[in-house]
Amino acid sequence: MGEEWLGCLDGEGEGNLQSTDHDRLFITVNAMRSGPMNPAKLLIRSNFMELLIRCSIDKYVPSGKCKTELEAVERFADEYLTPRLKDEVTR
Repeated sequence: MGEEWLGCLDGEGEGNLQSTDHDRLFITVNAMRSGPMNPAKLLIRSNFMELLIRCSIDKYVPSGKCKTELEAVERFADEYLTPRLKDEVTR
């Protein structure tokens, strides 16, 4: 993942999603799931979606910014995914 993965990382002391979380989330999502249709050390669509959901929850729920996991996923999508998708569509 890039240095500013979707620009969603929190600054020091700012929130719960830090750059060290990239590896932890990737390992969690990809652990023990390799096979012919799910190569090790790569993300397939379902892994990527799980990564986004876990990232959303880690960013907003523990800090109290969102009360539910659903609210966290919706907020993450509104703040980070939708604006970037709109940019891609208008190119």
